[in-house]
Amino acid sequence: GASADGDGEEDGEGNRGSENGPGAVDAPRRFEERTRAATKKEMLNNSDAAGALLAEAMKGAAHGLHSRAPRLLAQILRPPKLAPTEERGGGDDDDGRLARAYTVAEGAVDSLAKHTRRGKCGVMWEHVLRAARRACADVGGEK
Repeated sequence: GASADGDGEEDGEGNRGSENGPGAVDAPRRFEERTRAATKKEMLNNSDAAGALLAEAMKGAAHGLHSRAPRLLAQILRPPKLAPTEERGGGDDDDGRLARAYTVAEGAVDSLAKHTRRGKCGVMWEHVLRAARRACADVGGEK
């Protein structure tokens, strides 16, 4: 931050510039870079938390799955296509949102795989394999 005597800010390399000096020109760029890094970390944390929350909603008693698990799995493993009215600016493209949706699904399946025991997780793996086959078919792979 700026010092009490108003001589400007450090540029991150120990150099201080005046309010109108070279450090002032780079300040918006540095702020944007720090904001992007913080936003990316926050999105990863939110994805982890969303995956954990979905997993908790699907966990059942005795290391099994809750009766609602198949419906939730079907939803998280098949994110909806983006409608034209949802398109936004700001660099948040379809691929980025799809990647975050799959990160959430990955976290949920990972947590469920650790929770469930043999004989109680078949439904989960059926949904995961169906989603994998569908993804392969979408990109022209095997069915």
